[in-house]
Amino acid sequence: RPMLLATEYEVQCAVREAGLPIVKSRCPAARVTAVEKSAEALPWLQKNAAEALPGFDAAHPALNVQQGDVFQWNKGQAEGQFDLILANPPYLTAEEMRTLQPEVEFEPAMALDGGEDGLDFYRHIAKAYRPLTKPGGWLVMEFGWQQWEPVKALLEAAGWQDVQRILDAEGRDRGAAARNG
Repeated sequence: RPMLLATEYEVQCAVREAGLPIVKSRCPAARVTAVEKSAEALPWLQKNAAEALPGFDAAHPALNVQQGDVFQWNKGQAEGQFDLILANPPYLTAEEMRTLQPEVEFEPAMALDGGEDGLDFYRHIAKAYRPLTKPGGWLVMEFGWQQWEPVKALLEAAGWQDVQRILDAEGRDRGAAARNG
């Protein structure tokens, strides 16, 4: 589950949509950085990017893929460099990890395990990544369908503004968008 960070484009293009092809199709000038923890997943991310982006040029990619841990990657990054951060972090609770449904058992634990309450990544991203967004920049994150209230509270406590709920196709809370005031 890579984190996508995008610069130099109109944020409204992707506030409610978190896919690389959508970002690039609506905002062709976007420069995108994807941060992926798993060394095994990096080649797949690069391959998927090449297939998803028409005219992908490996020598001059519109996507900068970096290996990194979301809990460390932000350190040393320049403040105010991103217009938009899109994240789909692991959000399962410890209890949910113990009782995984068969359709997700093949996934690596690091892609699913969000800590005891499922919010470890949200706590960190809300605080540590706000300084990386430009004033008026956005953070958009997916979360588990029962996590809207705690995620909203974490975002507001970290100083994000205009926190908005994003519903899935079935009308359940599945994401949040928040602006760096």
